[in-house]
Amino acid sequence: MAKEYTITLHEPPTTQSIREGMVQHLNQVAQDGWKMVNVVKESGYYYFFWEKD
Repeated sequence: MAKEYTITLHEPPTTQSIREGMVQHLNQVAQDGWKMVNVVKESGYYYFFWEKD
């Protein structure tokens, strides 16, 4: 059964350092073997949905 993981990000990130931190985190999640399966933008938020076997 696949594991699921969700990251929620308010748009736009308030500072450059927050934006860079989120990019680093998304890259680390991908390097850890998670696959992004969907991105939804709703009411000023981005929802990143990930799966891992």
